[in-house]
Amino acid sequence: MPPPVELIGAPLDWGASRRGCRLGPDALRALYLIPMAQDLGREMFDGGNVQLPPLPSGALPSSPPGSPPALNHEHAVVATCDGLAERVESAMVAGRFPLVVGGDHSIAMGTLGGVARVVKNLGLIWVDAHADFNDSTTSPSGNIHGMPLAAIVGQSDAVLNNIAGINPKVRPGRTVLLGVRDIDLLELPKLHSSGVTVFTSWEVERRGIQAVVADALEVAGEGTDGVHLSFDLDSLNPLEMPGTGTTAAGGLTFREASVLVNQLQGSGRLVSCEVTELNPLLDMAGTSCRQARDLILYVLGKPLF
Repeated sequence: MPPPVELIGAPLDWGASRRGCRLGPDALRALYLIPMAQDLGREMFDGGNVQLPPLPSGALPSSPPGSPPALNHEHAVVATCDGLAERVESAMVAGRFPLVVGGDHSIAMGTLGGVARVVKNLGLIWVDAHADFNDSTTSPSGNIHGMPLAAIVGQSDAVLNNIAGINPKVRPGRTVLLGVRDIDLLELPKLHSSGVTVFTSWEVERRGIQAVVADALEVAGEGTDGVHLSFDLDSLNPLEMPGTGTTAAGGLTFREASVLVNQLQGSGRLVSCEVTELNPLLDMAGTSCRQARDLILYVLGKPLF
């Protein structure tokens, strides 16, 4: 019998440069996510949203010319992630499957912090168009949603690495980046030497999604006590998923993404999940919100056919 699901909203968008993905959790609630999950026979309840700290007044921090960007909104992001870690840890201790909905992808540092407090030997499958492997010396923008994967494996700035008091939260050798196709120039050598396994979107196209997911599960699931799925919606082709803030040409089709999450769910290895970067303000036709909801339902056991 699968564990009950606790939906935890993390309406943070200060890790990104575009506002709007803070509306993602409530948009999915409005699309009857919870009753539709319950119709599948999955016990699920709404744990509400994580409270965000007040943001200091003023514009985005600026750096002197020629110096690396600051960690934009560092205090708000770190405080939110620390609070999210507490919520996720409580859910898991209570025997629930934490489903975290963002919010920008910086929230993953909080989600993984909470999961790693309970599951000490964790694997990670990170589905994303971007590597998210920057730190303050390599980032072209200072936006923290471009840094969380590096922080989770202990290879970003110390203040991010140590969120939730666990560093690293996942070992690089048990971490998979899947679907990547847009990597910043200075983060590329970091990623090459990181120990993280990378499957690009071109490899998905060449080999097929099922084969790539099987290999990802072998890396993240072999010898671990469970796998966390961190799914950034910009991993999909923007022609099918326009409602996200940092699009990149190409990417997974909705069919491929559906197979991916269904295959992970069927493995029995998933212990937690998050879905990030849904921006309803960019989703004029509502397509992205509906597809995000359906992907979550596949994570929770909805059959593909």
